[in-house]
Amino acid sequence: HPSDILLAGAMEEAGNVVLIKYPYFDENGEMIYEVKSIDLISSAAKAEGYAYGEMSQSDLILKINAVESFDQAVIGETSDIPVDEDGEMYINYVGPKSSYDSYSFADIYAGNFEGLEDKIVLIGVGTPTLQDHYSVPLGDSNMYGVEIHANAIQTILDGNFLRDVTMGERILILAVLAALATAAFMYLNIWAGLATFIGLAIAYWISAKFAFRSGLILDLIYPFLALATLYVSTTLYRYFTEIQEKKQIKGAFGHYVSKEVVEEIAKNPGALKLGGEKREVTAFFADIASFTTWSEGTEPEALVAQLNEYFSMISEIIMQNQGTVDKFEGDAIMAFWGAPLPLPNHAELACKAALECRYALEDLNKKWESEGKRKINIRVGINSGEAIIGNIGSKERFDYTAIGDTINLAARLESANKFYATQIMISEKSLTEGFETRRLDRVRVKGKTEPIDIYELLAEKGKLPEKALALVGEFHQAIEYYRNGKFAEAKERFEKLLAEVGHDGPTKTYIARIEKLIANPPEGWDGTWTFDSK
Repeated sequence: HPSDILLAGAMEEAGNVVLIKYPYFDENGEMIYEVKSIDLISSAAKAEGYAYGEMSQSDLILKINAVESFDQAVIGETSDIPVDEDGEMYINYVGPKSSYDSYSFADIYAGNFEGLEDKIVLIGVGTPTLQDHYSVPLGDSNMYGVEIHANAIQTILDGNFLRDVTMGERILILAVLAALATAAFMYLNIWAGLATFIGLAIAYWISAKFAFRSGLILDLIYPFLALATLYVSTTLYRYFTEIQEKKQIKGAFGHYVSKEVVEEIAKNPGALKLGGEKREVTAFFADIASFTTWSEGTEPEALVAQLNEYFSMISEIIMQNQGTVDKFEGDAIMAFWGAPLPLPNHAELACKAALECRYALEDLNKKWESEGKRKINIRVGINSGEAIIGNIGSKERFDYTAIGDTINLAARLESANKFYATQIMISEKSLTEGFETRRLDRVRVKGKTEPIDIYELLAEKGKLPEKALALVGEFHQAIEYYRNGKFAEAKERFEKLLAEVGHDGPTKTYIARIEKLIANPPEGWDGTWTFDSK
């Protein structure tokens, strides 16, 4: 037809027209034939490319044939396009319907257009009657097939290719989500677990959006199903098992430790091991100095009332510092840190509690003095190390307590305060940063063969006056003379120090001890003092 000849001539002169052809396949996927322009028109085109083929509508809105496709033919030679096993690529839509400028045939025929130079122009139908419109992921109205091609071409031009996660990536994502969700749902309370569930779901949704912008399509079905299933299943499991377990724990430990500690144990029962076990702890013993004299001169009712007030004060401080009050024995109180729940800073908390007890007792003594009651002084011994913790006693009567050399040494240190006229004595194992201490002695307590270094706990770091720090330094220098067997020089330094401070129990103890050592020089002196009594 003459019109065909004119069209072919115009196309050949332009040299940039790409035509569409349609392939048809048999049931085995082999192409039977193709529908294309007549040879006259086809030979005049720059190129031809396949469109859609027999893709389903559901596939069409997401993918398009990339291999030998019309869209690739429009662009020409391109770098490798990532395609799936069927030779198809995902369309990365730039927006909803009408994101590209469009012109009617009448406008083109009348010349009512401009600005198309150096543009890719697609010619296609845009009428619902031809059924060439599809529901796409963006927008709420159908998009014509020609505009779907425009989006496919734009995807190739920009290189904004999309791909599905691989099976390995999908399994990894599900495994990570499951691990995070299970850890959270198993150990958080129900509301915190629900918040975590919502947070993980939102985080995954946001991650999917960011991943999509980077060209990766995340699964938006199975991860959410997995989260919901894990949340429901773990919540039901905890409801039927942990509630009963918490009741048992509260019943068992309500007699031994503070309410706060019991609640903490109930929140984290996995950290608790019922029965005897070895644990790194810090033991604390406090005793009232000259209690026998006090008790003999005080009415029983008044004595018990004052003791109860004292025990309430010291127990509250111990528990506020996460300690466990073990027992009361007469005027003595025993406590420990590091059980039933482990505490990495158990020695620090014990020392802090001892100082707070001393400060609180000063206020309590002022109150008692205003009430005409007798003031008291306490001695505290602190030692850290391994002890056996557990329910110890008979079948009918038992206590949750701590036993072992670590506990016994803390009691020895409490008693040793009276030999130095000190108030808080700690072992070398209980030394921690954050406190001012004075090295007292190297001693061998009764019943032990190995010597230990003992210290006086003075104050928190930075709260000891400069003058007091200087005197502690002088005391340490005098000890070095003493330990090296230079008793005369040591005595001279201790006496000088005593003249400066006026009164100091440890200094007096050393002066008296050195006088005996000078009178009866020891053999094989190694600087260790042995106590013959408790």
